[in-house]
Amino acid sequence: MAASTLMALPAILQPSQAHPAHAGPAPSVSRAAPTLVSVATQAETAVAPARTVEGPRQALGRGEAFSWVGLDAAGRPISLGIGVTQTALDELPDAATELNLALPAEAGTLGYDHVGLDWIPHGHEPAGVYDKPHFDLHFYRISVAARDRITPEDPDYEAKLAREPAAGLVPPGFARVPSGVPRMGAHWVAADAPELAGQPFERTLLLGSYDGELTFVEPMITRAFLQARTEAILPVRAPQGAVGALAWPAAYRVSFDQGIHHVALVGLRPLPQR
Repeated sequence: MAASTLMALPAILQPSQAHPAHAGPAPSVSRAAPTLVSVATQAETAVAPARTVEGPRQALGRGEAFSWVGLDAAGRPISLGIGVTQTALDELPDAATELNLALPAEAGTLGYDHVGLDWIPHGHEPAGVYDKPHFDLHFYRISVAARDRITPEDPDYEAKLAREPAAGLVPPGFARVPSGVPRMGAHWVAADAPELAGQPFERTLLLGSYDGELTFVEPMITRAFLQARTEAILPVRAPQGAVGALAWPAAYRVSFDQGIHHVALVGLRPLPQR
């Protein structure tokens, strides 16, 4: 998530205090019925995959990063994640770095195309919120080529940023930030995210949309939180459905095992198609 987008975040909770150059229009908030909130259960998130299949590894710092999919005993995908080796975290680049991690073929039914791993060594605005070294992990539904077409050079760029998914296709409680990022689109943030209420940022979850489509799910995790090796399972609210096939997570999980840090979407279940 880029600084230009994040400067508008104060408008979500305190519109009158947002900087006029970035406040833009009032953010849109998805208000689906609360009964549709997905709560991660022990059964959904504690099930270990019977088998894990890795995608191609890419160099990151002195180590590697890769995608992976977890399969149950019947071969069905139940989790989708990324792995970053401890050797990578030990000596990460000083410059912002983007990796596009291809998914294993076994993840083909989930509705995700690839994972965009962004290492942000100095964090980004707003100051005091996301200005810590962290990873932005975009689980994209669209291809890299489609992302490259999200550009201000498109005369309809602003209109496509503002065009929201239909009612019920964004989970309840998420607000659209009134600006966008090339190659990403519009970002949606949980209005009750702890870091927006003054708590220190350690991990959070955002969503993305462009031209009326939900385009990514984005856990953001600080390097310090990964280095602490604290396992965390955070529930993810669910939309009513999706356009096209999409498996939605009950939660995202942060863990460490045998020298590798993992961030995964777990408890994946197909959404009703609309």
